[in-house]
Amino acid sequence: MISYYTSQNLKCAYAVDAKSILANAFGATRTPQCFLFSQKGLVYKGAIDDNVKDASAVKSAYLKEALGAVNKGTTPTVQETKSIGCTIKRVE
Repeated sequence: MISYYTSQNLKCAYAVDAKSILANAFGATRTPQCFLFSQKGLVYKGAIDDNVKDASAVKSAYLKEALGAVNKGTTPTVQETKSIGCTIKRVE
């Protein structure tokens, strides 16, 4: 993860959830799956956008739109979407 993070020049925090503690706490079922919190609590849960295969074909940037709403102090219009990706393998 460190090499990917560095190669992508990411500027956000991430957590390695080796024991599925965060996944279990949030009810995460797939990866990637986003959880956006504001001072009001959980305000968006779901996919990053509507096209996991082609970034140039994205029509709805769910997470970006939700972040914009939070920055304006409003509630996101779309608060939950279906995450599409690999299922999370839980650690026993």
